[in-house]
Amino acid sequence: LFQSSRLTGEIASTRISVEQKTDFPWAGEVGISVDPDSPLVFGIKIRIPGWASEYRVTVNGEDTECVPPGQYLTLNREWEPGDAVAVTFDMPVRFLDAHPRVRENHGCAAIARGPIIYCVESVDNPGFDVQDVMLPLDPGPSYEFRPDLLGGVGTVVFDGLVSRGRGPLYGPLVKRDLNLDPVRVTAIPYYAWANRGKSSMLVWMPTVPVPARGTS
Repeated sequence: LFQSSRLTGEIASTRISVEQKTDFPWAGEVGISVDPDSPLVFGIKIRIPGWASEYRVTVNGEDTECVPPGQYLTLNREWEPGDAVAVTFDMPVRFLDAHPRVRENHGCAAIARGPIIYCVESVDNPGFDVQDVMLPLDPGPSYEFRPDLLGGVGTVVFDGLVSRGRGPLYGPLVKRDLNLDPVRVTAIPYYAWANRGKSSMLVWMPTVPVPARGTS
């Protein structure tokens, strides 16, 4: 697991210490210090998550090989006191769709960054009903870590669209006027919702093929 931690033990009667420092999952940088009491050959396995399409691993500043996401990268070498491993994951905001057989999510997308899935909660989005939020072609997302929010979480802010019109429950497929207005939407990690009183929440948002700043 990519978390700040320290492991001590012995391999072949040689004492080793491995220390990990990181702000993961909010940041993609992981520093690993490897400290055997004396030079020793052994392997360290670095887990490359399935979402990590772009990453870099260095040992003492030199690049190593890469493996496909969802596998382990094995660093097998003679380790010496003071050796350092640096793992850097590219962590852009991603928009995910579901398998077509997941009918409930057909035509919808969810927000992810690194290993975290995000949701839109009404507490952070006054002025409109989050159940009306739709994703345009280019949501223009931005990421910010908020130490003051929910014990410290990363937030994603993006351009969304909301339907202000109501009308009948059913209508013609191609003639319904969605009456979309642009809004700026804030999303928080899914695990952190329902901690600030009664609220409404949305993970999967309908997508609409219109620009974020326009209306249909």
